[in-house]
Amino acid sequence: MTSYFSSKVVLVGLTAVGLTALCSAQTPKIIYDNTTDYQGQIFYTENEFGDQIKFSTALTERVLTSIKFEYYLASGANGDETAQLKLYRNDGENGAPGYLLYDTGPFSISSGVSGYNFVTLGDLALPVQDGLTWTVLFGGVSSTETAGLLVYGTPTVGTSFDDFWEKSGGVWGTKTIPSVVANFGAQIMAIPEPSTLHLMLLGGLAGLGWFWRRNAR
Repeated sequence: MTSYFSSKVVLVGLTAVGLTALCSAQTPKIIYDNTTDYQGQIFYTENEFGDQIKFSTALTERVLTSIKFEYYLASGANGDETAQLKLYRNDGENGAPGYLLYDTGPFSISSGVSGYNFVTLGDLALPVQDGLTWTVLFGGVSSTETAGLLVYGTPTVGTSFDDFWEKSGGVWGTKTIPSVVANFGAQIMAIPEPSTLHLMLLGGLAGLGWFWRRNAR
């Protein structure tokens, strides 16, 4: 009995290691990038607001692994400033943000070099469709402080609409920024969805577990 149990442990370990190796072998690719054409402007509102984007049609990766966005917070801020990132499907009324895919909750932000900084959120493993709206809600920004998202031009990977969404009074609406394209600085990376081989291995693990439980009785 001891020898049989030990062999089971080894087999589970080897199978799990093989599956982990396959998953970790997936190299994330940039499916959206708008971080190279800064327009020299910063936009801020007390409401939740953000950019509706489309991922690169030349790439099929749709399991989001990380998102990076850029912001500005003037040096000398009080230190209680926060940001909250949310990701939405655009399946609401008239294509507005609808189903909430991801919500960080409020987190602390700080001034970077000359006030410019960024946030990178990784290890997300979030299945997405061909596009979404990412939004930010700033908190703790007083009337004497300066904060906001950086305004960028045309994305180098993927596409973005020339306006942005803002939620005011519980209702979403589109707005523009005078004389510039209303895009915000962000970069999103993703890996492919699980392949047939991944699914077969997962199914095999489940089957082995059933077999061992049955024979252990």
